[in-house]
Amino acid sequence: MPVEIQAAYVKALDQSSFGYAITWRVDGEEKIENLDRETRMYFPIEVVGAAEEERVEAMRVGVKFDLRRSFENKRQWLGCSPEELTAAIDGWDGEVAVVN
Repeated sequence: MPVEIQAAYVKALDQSSFGYAITWRVDGEEKIENLDRETRMYFPIEVVGAAEEERVEAMRVGVKFDLRRSFENKRQWLGCSPEELTAAIDGWDGEVAVVN
């Protein structure tokens, strides 16, 4: 079953944290995680003030970290094998859109 991350949409929640939504594609079907204040990534203040390119890369790293942290929940929700989810997370270097 092919599993891939299509895009992540990141929203600043306050000066040092971000929430995110991810569009997944599982067997050709889109599954979207909503932006959620319960899903928070924390960054040092200097990242918030960094150049856009650095912020986007930091957010990508943060999203990957959070996906690994919530691996089993994500795997069950997507209905995929551990190997498929690992490959999707490790292989993702795609789009991160910052939303307001």
